[in-house]
Amino acid sequence: MDRHLHPPLRMPGSEADWLGMAASGAGPKAGLPPRPLNEPRATRPPLEPADGGPPPTPQSADLRALFQRTETRRGRVDIFREGGVANRCCLILSGWACRYRVMADGERAILGFLLPGDLFGAVVDADRVMDHGVGTLCDVTLATIAAEEISRLVDTSPGIAAALRRHALADRTRMRDWLASVGRNNAWVRVAVLLRELWERGGNAGLIRDGFLPLPLTQSHLADALGLTAVHANRTIRALRQEGLIEWRERQLRVAERPALEPHRSAPRPPGGI
Repeated sequence: MDRHLHPPLRMPGSEADWLGMAASGAGPKAGLPPRPLNEPRATRPPLEPADGGPPPTPQSADLRALFQRTETRRGRVDIFREGGVANRCCLILSGWACRYRVMADGERAILGFLLPGDLFGAVVDADRVMDHGVGTLCDVTLATIAAEEISRLVDTSPGIAAALRRHALADRTRMRDWLASVGRNNAWVRVAVLLRELWERGGNAGLIRDGFLPLPLTQSHLADALGLTAVHANRTIRALRQEGLIEWRERQLRVAERPALEPHRSAPRPPGGI
């Protein structure tokens, strides 16, 4: 186990201990075993626009064709370490990862979650020193491009350069939204908005099956992402469950279609993905 990425949990117990079924409507079939956390793969091809987005360009097709090398990482290991060199651009094909930093007191701060279809590493700046780490939350399959290949493409293909810049802009915008939520919202809204975001991103990646999203997160991950203690995160999720906004059991999440969170969400923006 990597002690930097995964320090000891602050509170014992699994989701099954502190989360139960809630919200109206039918849940999963009785006895349905949890799906493997690195499955299913996204039904939308990597780097394809979401429904309603612009059609793929020849440059996007060229970029997709370059993702020929693949690698598999087990859960709870580093892909990049803070202070290391981003020597390749990575595309998640299956599984989940997170960006994180280790603070001076040894505590972990999660800076963002990465789902199938997300890029990280040398996306725009080749061979840059990483100011954060990237680690897996479950088994992950990656497709990669060497940093020098990305640099060549950025220099020779304006279309690919623009697509990569759009992806980087969308990623930074999501980070600013996250910072605003953590800085100005109470715990109830922080947790609810994050779970809603992951639900929508999982849906866009084609991960929702039988009305549930496989979610390889623990209360410790939520606490580290939202600046909460594990106990506070526990209580907040219980409140969301009791209000019928979420169902979460056996690492399977459903978010209710309710307007309660709309006043707390950022204004809609044009799609920024590739």
